[in-house]
Amino acid sequence: MKIFLIVVLYVVCRVVNSVVNFEANHRPNSSLGGLVVLEGAEIERSESRRLHYPDGERRHPTGSPSDCDAHVRGQEGWIFTPNYPSDYDDHRTCDYVIQRLTPDTCRVEMTLNDFDLEESDHCLNDYLDLRDGQQGVLCGALASGTKKQLQFRSGQYTMTLRFKTDKENTRKGFMIQLKQIPRSCGASNIPRPSACNQYMDTFTGSVSSPGYPNGYPSNVRCAYTIRRADSRICKVLLEIRLLDFGRHTGGPCRGDYLEFPDLSRTCAGYPSRKIVDFLRGSDLLTFTFVSDGYGSGKGFDIEILQVPDSCTTSSPPPRLPRPGDSQPCDQEVSSVTGHFTSPRFPSPYGANERCRYTLRKVDPSVCSVELDFRRFELEYSGSRCSKDYLTLPSLNRLCGSISGKQLMELPKDSDYVNLYFVSDSFGHGLGFDIHVTQLFNTCEGTRLHGPCDQEVGTLTGRFTSPGYPTSYPANQRCTYSVHRADATVCSVELRFVSFDIEYSGEQCSKDFLMMPDRTRLCGTASSTRIIKFPAGSDILALNFFSDGFRTGRGFDIEVTQRRNTCRVPASDCGGEVTSSAGRISSPGYPRYYTSGLRCHYKIRRPDPSTCTVELDFRVFDVASSAGCSEDYLQLPDQSRLCGSQTTSKALDYSAVGSDVMTLTFVTDSIGAGRGFDIVVRQLPNSCSILPPPPSCDMTISEERTVIHSPSYPEDYPADALCVYSVRRLDRSVCQVQVEFLDFDLEPAPDCGSDFVQLEKNGERFCGVQTPPTTVLSFGDGDVLRMVFRSDSVSSRRGFEARVRQIRNSCYRPIGPANGRHCGTYSDAMLTIQSENFPLLYPPNTDCEYRIVRQNPSICQVELFFSHFDVASENQAHCDRDYLEVKGARYCGNRDGQRVLVDFPKDRNELILHFKTDSYQQLSGFRIEVKQLTSGCPPQENKTCEQTFSSESFQVISPGYQSGSYPDGADCRYTVKKSSFQVCALQVKFYTFDLEQSDDCKKDYLDIAEQKLCGRMEYDSVRTYEFLEDEMLMKFHSDSFKNGAGFFLLFDQKTC
Repeated sequence: MKIFLIVVLYVVCRVVNSVVNFEANHRPNSSLGGLVVLEGAEIERSESRRLHYPDGERRHPTGSPSDCDAHVRGQEGWIFTPNYPSDYDDHRTCDYVIQRLTPDTCRVEMTLNDFDLEESDHCLNDYLDLRDGQQGVLCGALASGTKKQLQFRSGQYTMTLRFKTDKENTRKGFMIQLKQIPRSCGASNIPRPSACNQYMDTFTGSVSSPGYPNGYPSNVRCAYTIRRADSRICKVLLEIRLLDFGRHTGGPCRGDYLEFPDLSRTCAGYPSRKIVDFLRGSDLLTFTFVSDGYGSGKGFDIEILQVPDSCTTSSPPPRLPRPGDSQPCDQEVSSVTGHFTSPRFPSPYGANERCRYTLRKVDPSVCSVELDFRRFELEYSGSRCSKDYLTLPSLNRLCGSISGKQLMELPKDSDYVNLYFVSDSFGHGLGFDIHVTQLFNTCEGTRLHGPCDQEVGTLTGRFTSPGYPTSYPANQRCTYSVHRADATVCSVELRFVSFDIEYSGEQCSKDFLMMPDRTRLCGTASSTRIIKFPAGSDILALNFFSDGFRTGRGFDIEVTQRRNTCRVPASDCGGEVTSSAGRISSPGYPRYYTSGLRCHYKIRRPDPSTCTVELDFRVFDVASSAGCSEDYLQLPDQSRLCGSQTTSKALDYSAVGSDVMTLTFVTDSIGAGRGFDIVVRQLPNSCSILPPPPSCDMTISEERTVIHSPSYPEDYPADALCVYSVRRLDRSVCQVQVEFLDFDLEPAPDCGSDFVQLEKNGERFCGVQTPPTTVLSFGDGDVLRMVFRSDSVSSRRGFEARVRQIRNSCYRPIGPANGRHCGTYSDAMLTIQSENFPLLYPPNTDCEYRIVRQNPSICQVELFFSHFDVASENQAHCDRDYLEVKGARYCGNRDGQRVLVDFPKDRNELILHFKTDSYQQLSGFRIEVKQLTSGCPPQENKTCEQTFSSESFQVISPGYQSGSYPDGADCRYTVKKSSFQVCALQVKFYTFDLEQSDDCKKDYLDIAEQKLCGRMEYDSVRTYEFLEDEMLMKFHSDSFKNGAGFFLLFDQKTC
């Protein structure tokens, strides 16, 4: 056995050595780029990267921008920039796709062996994007050996790293080692494929939510992966037969939803259809189901069809032999009349048949074809036709027994259509004989006898019931789809020219037309209705159903897509750039902008050495007009831009005469164009006469400011010593938050060379790891200091930090709490004791005790010090050990003292802060606490309309103190962001009792377009996205049963 292992090891070493020698021998004449893989990994590249330059000059490749894409499918491998170790090229985009090794592999370790890209603010020029691996964007020069942990997204089986370069300045690039870590998924990571995820590689199939139709579980994320079944397939049809997520009431899909590869979401509306595309270069397509923790509906049931011949080609398919020649499976009709037959007809067809039937137009005026079913006998497999079937160009399937004639539509802009016959592995049936007749002059005028399913993709069109104007047949199920005609359309007008469907009561339980919002129409109608495209979707679907009994005349509906009906929120109009680099874009970009806009974009000078601003027009498509009099972007010099713009523009602060430049975007009453996406760069040291260098020391007395090392973003000087002093803004400020935006100092053990030190806590920071956001306390002084020091050896880029003085921070910390949480109490009568009481309390204690208001009528707390002995040299100042309550400090011996303290008006809790040093410890305290209602002022009569803009506030339903809210209440609560950093709103439910009803139709509280009713658990917490500058909440009650109401505490959360 040992001899066998030695022989195998020898052979492997010889092979590896030969590979290494091969690489070494060819390296001088090659441009290395892409991928090297170990441990049996497979690699896939879009081209060979070994490019030779006979004259020794490097040239730009002539391939497409993505010709450097690569895949890695093994446990370990390397990726390189094109041409490495020579400089990479301009204008390159390379995608490195990591294929997940096993389901229990969640992490990828990335080691930067060499990394040198062009340096730029916010990495806007050349960069490596790691966001698909749940990391950030890298650029500049990074230390060799730097490691990063990448994470596969939940439910995804690939990860894409994107390398992108601009049109200027190239560097050496990078050499990166990737290693997938097996068994790196925790219990909360993606579910195992067998439990939730589903996989399909057949032409047809179906998928459904977990537990369908009995409801799906909470907090799941399931991936549904489709593998391309044939190289001619580029599209997949998803027919949503049922979709019920229970609570959705309109607006964006945020709770439970389906997310597709284009990032669009669906959470309501069925039956409907959606076409999704395979991404270029990938044979896998994945869509995801996500549920939150707040209950569910039945779930979904989706039928999947991979659409044959759905890839866009420059020419139609090659002509096939005539049907009379040897009768192949694929057949073609290119004459006015002809016929299609199943294989071996009139004998039964076989198993696993895949036949294509091509019908070519004989004349451009042909838009309809008559199909005469002389014989049609395929195995019947229900309404889905999931076994043997014939697929029409409309993607409808036929199976079972059919006789008679049908009309089939042909697209006006296509010369041919395909029908497909498919049989399963059993395959039995007589087959079919279908005679085909092409109908001339059927492209013009209103179509009265179209197929059951109909579509409108232009600005105007019409829908008619089957057979209109004669009565529609029984047992019909038809889908009428409106495809968005252009990006300015958000509303569709339906005018009912004629409408006569069998009336079956208000529920329309027999024949009906179902609108996109699931409203059913029956009987007669002659009105006009406006419907809107749902967010994230370009398709509206109406559905017509008839039963097997009585019918009506049907309907004729004119469809008009109304342009310029998309409204952009005011908060999305305009923007501001205050740093050295940023981006501005038109409202709604990349969708077309709307009419009637007037948006202001401000650019503020970051420092006195900046005089020039460069505008890099990545995209500029604004409707052209004479003198740019209609839609235009107005620059600070009053000049206007419209049409297209590709060259960069330079603006000068000296010409403006101000430290603020304003660009204005104006659109007329029509508004048509894709808009713009502009990168703004403020160039440092761009003044012809530079101002004197600023002093290294800096005193900060503003509420918010940004500080940086000397010469930032250039290298800081040697032997620098800078003191940044933060002077207290006013007495409401007790804390300062320091957030490092960029950090690159010389690394050294114990940060002994170059460092930033926070004076208050003595912490030192150095190296390239961004320090955590830190909250410092002024304590008894009015100044906080931060020191930057560099030695005489080497210099780096330095740091940039945002400093914020936190208002109203003397009673409660905002941001990371420094004290330890030692208890929360909500009883009306309670006792609080220091740690170890009655023994000595520990040294260096920093402890918070929270008293929660039991009900809204309580306004005071009585503190009785039954025992209080806390060390202090000066009882008047309590500068050593103390108990702090609302800014007042207590120390020394206070046995028997009684103190009354008011609850903060805007808070529902009172905090007692106990702090000790390391010198002397005593027995501490025992405090008896009572929450009081006596002596409180009467509760103010709060109006039903309220606006809140503070970081924390409470919302109480009207009539809460009397035990119940009134009938017919309609209250609006407007929440305004307390700062631009707020991105979420946290709600704590102390009391929530509203009348329970299905879909919360009776009494409800609407937060972020989610209706709440019934009862909520005490002290439960929910968090909502807060993306706009304002959020509107609504409370509604009907005239019937009422509950106790609600008492809620809100906190605005920063990102």
